[in-house]
Amino acid sequence: MDRREHAWLEAAVTDPATRVVVVERNSVLVDNSVLAANSVLVDSDVLADSPAQGDGVRLAQLTVGDLHSPDVLQTAGVASAADAPVAWPEAVWLGHVEGQDWVAVPAASGLETTVPAGVAWADVRRVAAQLSGQDSALAATSVAILAWSAANRFCSRCGESMRAIDAGWVRVCGAGHEEFPRLDPAVIVRITDDADRVLLGHNAAWEAGRFSIFAGFVEPGESFEDAVRREMREEVGLELTEITYRGSQPWPFPRSLMVGFTARAASCGVVTQPDEIDEARWFSRDELREAVAGGVMRLPGSSSISYALLADWYGEALPEREAGGRA
Repeated sequence: MDRREHAWLEAAVTDPATRVVVVERNSVLVDNSVLAANSVLVDSDVLADSPAQGDGVRLAQLTVGDLHSPDVLQTAGVASAADAPVAWPEAVWLGHVEGQDWVAVPAASGLETTVPAGVAWADVRRVAAQLSGQDSALAATSVAILAWSAANRFCSRCGESMRAIDAGWVRVCGAGHEEFPRLDPAVIVRITDDADRVLLGHNAAWEAGRFSIFAGFVEPGESFEDAVRREMREEVGLELTEITYRGSQPWPFPRSLMVGFTARAASCGVVTQPDEIDEARWFSRDELREAVAGGVMRLPGSSSISYALLADWYGEALPEREAGGRA
């Protein structure tokens, strides 16, 4: 199927069977009954411990027909429905998955949008580990492409308004200038020393007790490896050796691609910049286990590449806080 064929998107948003991912910034609509069963708190800073990927939470089972039904829209004509719960003209075709078309579409009135019964908003970062691989990919793509679309309403060259073409994947102005979705590459690195301890840091902007490995954006003219060296020199004052690529992860908040590395520290003398990294410490596996079990430390969520890199060093799933440990 060719995105350049406008008929694909037009057919998708008028087919009652087309599946819909409804987006508001970093949140998507999910099945509310499944959320409740898994005790995931959507509108809170507290999140229950997440089960393994695919264990329960799923995207809302919404179709164009659900969002176009008389009791929801009170009107006819998907594209022209002024009181629709979603902004159909901004829809983006995601593809044809398991015999069904999928589209991403922004909510018309943000989190205040009236939505069908049985669904609820969930921040993708909070529930990604509980979605299936397919749902996680659909949610991440939807959040990223609609964030890009919303940020490119006007042409950066001439200032004219832009409209979507190619099923929502290209925006063009009246002068014919085209904009394509862009990514902001960032490197993330797990650093170990000669004793195989791992270095974890606390960002000054984070809540107390949250620790992770280190990351930073790639600057113009840099390779990924150059960015790793510069960022770690700036953040923790370390020179690195054995820089090795380990994998990547899309991070659609709003449009990053996390490129993961491991590296060895040439020395253990950490020097931080308090306005950015206000604490950095070396941990053995036993020290990490004790800190987490006692509630002193909180590690990255299991849907993140930082978790994967840490778990690879740890040798198994990362430890969790024990009952009675400090929050």
